[in-house]
Amino acid sequence: MSTLRTAAATMQQLSQAGMEEASRHGLRVGDLEHLFAALVINDQRAGRALRATGLSLEAVRDATHKMNAANLQRLGVTTTPAEPQRIVFQETRGYEWTPRAMDVLTSAGGKNAGDAEAVLRALLTEPSGLMADLLARLEMSVEAVQFALAPETAQPAQVSTVTGMSPAKRGLLSEVFVPATVTAVWSLLADPTRLPEWHHLIGSVEVDTAAEIVPGVTWTVLAPTHRPDGTPVRIKERFRRHQMQLLVLEEPHRISWRSSRPDLPRRRAIELSIEITAAAGGCQVRATSSGIPSPRWRPLSLSPVHPLQRFLHWISLTQITAGISRAFR
Repeated sequence: MSTLRTAAATMQQLSQAGMEEASRHGLRVGDLEHLFAALVINDQRAGRALRATGLSLEAVRDATHKMNAANLQRLGVTTTPAEPQRIVFQETRGYEWTPRAMDVLTSAGGKNAGDAEAVLRALLTEPSGLMADLLARLEMSVEAVQFALAPETAQPAQVSTVTGMSPAKRGLLSEVFVPATVTAVWSLLADPTRLPEWHHLIGSVEVDTAAEIVPGVTWTVLAPTHRPDGTPVRIKERFRRHQMQLLVLEEPHRISWRSSRPDLPRRRAIELSIEITAAAGGCQVRATSSGIPSPRWRPLSLSPVHPLQRFLHWISLTQITAGISRAFR
């Protein structure tokens, strides 16, 4: 993947995770501590290096809360910061980075790699002193994190650490680290009634509770009637319904579905496959999405997908993996 595409994918991943952290505090502006929390759960080498030192999302959240309380005390404010709530980023709008956080992200691009490691290195040298304070509360130091990033101490690479094209198929790939056990993530994905918890295109599922969940079983799913922020969604009837057929069920590591629209027979079906592997501090979720040509429309289905359409499909896939991660944060 080119440096430009790597930087764009990294910016998208870190911005979403960072703003999700900010939203827990009722904020619409993400700062350095939210960017650091996003790096701790990032699936790239930087995130693995941080987790290898023993850092976790919960520890970073706790240290951030204590740091903010101490800063308020120094200013003479006696009230403690409000306890963080659930993530509401997907239900709200108007988020942005602080200028200093934006400077970190910008400096990681340009002549640098633009990946999460470049962002972390830039964050560690940010001059405000916030990172040194936060790391001290985690019984860590800037030097210790820099040492963890050194090639000789880096964690082995996973199957893939970049979001983009799946090498196995001419499909799309998105990976995410999830701070939960393989068993917990499998329980979420294997339960058809919980599809709306993590799949942004599904609002409800019609499930026959008496039917056995085995490959070949099909469920009718309906598009959401409201956006996450509560506003109604206007959707044409032919786009409301689609079917999810279970293709693979290999507990607890692999599951895949075939999604098709019965009211739009010319639309090609989409195969969504998800693999779960154990990782330090949680697990790695790897999602691939590819089109399944319809026999009736094979000449059309073989035509190349427009780059813009492919980009939108990739964004949709990253929203799926983000939804899985968010369910455990």
